[in-house]
Amino acid sequence: KAPDSEDGFGVSVAIDGSTVVVGAYRAGTSGAVYIFDINDPSDNYGEIKVSPPELGGEDPRFGSSVAISEAIYNTIAVGADGADDGRGAAYVYDYDGNYVTTLTAPGAAADDEFGTSVAIFKKLVVVGSFHGEAAYVFPRSANYEYAVTLAAADGAKGFGRAVAVDGDKIVVGAPAGEAAYVFRATGGWDTTTPDYAYTKLLASDATAGDEFGSSVAVRGDAVVLGAHGDDDTGGSQLGSAYAFRTT
Repeated sequence: KAPDSEDGFGVSVAIDGSTVVVGAYRAGTSGAVYIFDINDPSDNYGEIKVSPPELGGEDPRFGSSVAISEAIYNTIAVGADGADDGRGAAYVYDYDGNYVTTLTAPGAAADDEFGTSVAIFKKLVVVGSFHGEAAYVFPRSANYEYAVTLAAADGAKGFGRAVAVDGDKIVVGAPAGEAAYVFRATGGWDTTTPDYAYTKLLASDATAGDEFGSSVAVRGDAVVLGAHGDDDTGGSQLGSAYAFRTT
């Protein structure tokens, strides 16, 4: 796609197999998301444009974050962290762009920015709220009813800026607090009452401004955390990534 001026096309991306999802959070008046099949022989790769339901607020930023499940689970999540005067929202679609449901944070306040980050495992959706400093878990088995709020017990700032999920582990970054948290649920998260504990991850060489936890990824026992402000390698904000093994 050749984006229109100032659409913000590419602000968020996700891929599974041949299906690519791209956010354009400034498209139109509310934002948009595009779904492509890179194996489609047509010039536009089978482009599907997804526009949001009617959103409140001056700058909804639909598409500010996106995530996609494996094809067998047919699920896409889209964050709109500016919706409803910054309370935020997230939306669930299938691979064909058909609307499934809307997710919101219980008790959200203006400028919480629920939807700053989204992640999917199978049909489980996790949504981060950057200024709300929380992450929310929505299990498919409960028809995406809200299940639990994750937060930093020590009040680390920026919690929810980045989220990732794989199996029984959810990772949440708190870059303003130079930390990340690994939450592990005994029996998994696909329940309305998960039993979980957490581990806090820190960089051994952390300094203020590193933004450790600004990006997060998890696969099995491996966790990778970004610190884009780190300058330990000799240059200003060259950045670093840290790999951890969790058990």
